[in-house]
Amino acid sequence: MKNIIFRRVIAFFIDLFIVSVITSFLASIPFINPEKARYEESYNRILEIFEQYKKEEITIEEYETKFISLSYDLNRMNLSFTIINIVVIIGYFVIFQWQRKGRTIGKQLMRLQVVSVKDEKEVPIFSYLLRSIVLNNLMITIVQMIILYTVSKENYYVVYNNLNLVGYILLYITIFLVLLRMDKRGLHDFVAGTKVIDLLEETKPNKRNKVTLERQKEDETKSTTSKKE
Repeated sequence: MKNIIFRRVIAFFIDLFIVSVITSFLASIPFINPEKARYEESYNRILEIFEQYKKEEITIEEYETKFISLSYDLNRMNLSFTIINIVVIIGYFVIFQWQRKGRTIGKQLMRLQVVSVKDEKEVPIFSYLLRSIVLNNLMITIVQMIILYTVSKENYYVVYNNLNLVGYILLYITIFLVLLRMDKRGLHDFVAGTKVIDLLEETKPNKRNKVTLERQKEDETKSTTSKKE
């Protein structure tokens, strides 16, 4: 069981790496992400303010005021990147995984597969969508995008941090369930009605059956030979 948990973690990080590479590539295209240059400028400005605070050139109050304001602007300029990331996540963890019958590239390498918890058969695409929304905190991300245009700059940072906290709590619940439950189903699995099976374990009974058949054939051969003698 510990082995499958380790392999699930490795598979997930492989998948996240693939998603991040695709997202970064698309976000580097000015036509798709027109705010990229302005975002980098604002990000460097935040680093400068942090250095000023470290050198005690500005007070903690000045730092917080400037940081909150810049952080709000930064997240608004990062909207295109966030949308690209959501699209890539859905494309990879939903459409791609559904077409490959429950196997992302990470799961394929780690010999894992997502199946229905009821009959261990193929999972409908809507279940993959629910699974991805919970696993990748997409709902939290979408709400954060909405509050950018519904909450004032002064209150945004507090609301944003609270939403992040909710996202971390959901993540910890998922990790807790996967570690402690016998079936290793996380919160995302319960929402989607899925589970992850170990394809290495699935093949072991077949190997045992082959060994058993070979032994039976050997016994039958020995029995036939002894009868002839």
